[in-house]
Amino acid sequence: MMTNDHTAATLQLIRDEQDIRDLGYRFADACNRGDVEEFRSLWARDAVWVIDDPMNVRAEGAAAIAGTLAQLRPMWDFFVQMPHAPVVRVDGDRATSTWTVSEHARHAADGRDYVNHARYDDELARTPEGWRYAHRRYGYYFLDDGPRAGAAAAPVRPGPGIH
Repeated sequence: MMTNDHTAATLQLIRDEQDIRDLGYRFADACNRGDVEEFRSLWARDAVWVIDDPMNVRAEGAAAIAGTLAQLRPMWDFFVQMPHAPVVRVDGDRATSTWTVSEHARHAADGRDYVNHARYDDELARTPEGWRYAHRRYGYYFLDDGPRAGAAAAPVRPGPGIH
């Protein structure tokens, strides 16, 4: 029976790690589409979201975090966040993850580009609804917000059944 217990534990760990990766991809998708309600659903009720300098943002609680996205998103003509290389560590009903992130956007006010490479450091909690962010910190590695040529296209919305 030990093999069955070990197999079950291994399968649960694999599922937990995949669910946490999926949460990270859903986060980027909600940011890219400006889907505030989907974004809110990714957070524990008492979560904290921090974006380090130069943005210097801190929001506490899922509602305030969603409101922060609603305030930030309109500052861009377009915005694309691309998460890379997730590293996930699960410890029972708690977990940590790190993500390398690239973002490309254009400031709506003056047309300046916004290109960055950064890292998310996460603490997650298993809830009855699944894994949720308890604390998420965004730290910049590189930021360039100078002018560039090119035109922004209208964002593509997913079709029925995609999510």
